[in-house]
This record gives sequence, C-alpha cells and structure tokens, in this order.
Amino acid sequence: MSDDPVGPRAVTLPPGLAPALARGVAAFLRADAAALAALALPLGAAVATGHLVVAHGVAVLALALLANALHELGHIAAYRLLAPRGRAVLECGTLTARLHRDALPRRHDRVVTAAGPLTPLAAAVGTLP
Repeated sequence: MSDDPVGPRAVTLPPGLAPALARGVAAFLRADAAALAALALPLGAAVATGHLVVAHGVAVLALALLANALHELGHIAAYRLLAPRGRAVLECGTLTARLHRDALPRRHDRVVTAAGPLTPLAAAVGTLP
C-alpha cells in the first residue's frame, strides 16, 4: 500500500463501492462539518445585508470544500470499481485528503488517478443550464 497512513483521521474503507463511498462521505462530513457551519453564518449575513461580493467569496470557499470531497470520492469510486476488495485507507481533514491504496496495473492506476480531478469537473458541467 502506498505510504502507510499516519494521521488520526484515517479510516479504512470497506470492500465494495457503496460501503466505501458511504464511509468516505462520513469521513468528509466529520472533517468538514465545522468549517461548513462556520461559513453558514457569514454567508447568511452577507446575503441578508446585500453584500453579494462577500457572499460569493464565502460560497467559493464552501465549493472548495465540496470539490475536495468530490475529488477524493472520485478516486475511491474508481479504485473500488477496479479493485473491489483492495486495501484502501482514507485520511482527511479540512481541505486535505489522501487515499492510501494498493498499487494497480499501470492502466488501472491511471484511471484511478484521473478519476479524482474529473469527478468535480463532471459535477460542475452537470450543473450548467
């Protein structure tokens, strides 16, 4: 497995796609809930007082947290599709995350690597009118 995890927020991902994604989402909620809650108050205040530029800035910070989570969940999904029983550990904190996993054949490794950045991109494109 690549680089043994050292962080206290490391969670072992179970076999299978849905259980691994569920555990990953739970890990991100634990890591980012306080930051998202802290952003809710200034966002609401900025909107209520008409400071839309500030509101947009706060929304961008919230989107960065979401994009980080989607990025890692993309890696997890691709890895679980290619190696349903492979060992995987997710370390995550606020705006930081790392998937520690067993190595795959080169082509599969590239798919797992590409899935990270493509997932938030696909989500963004999917929200366009």
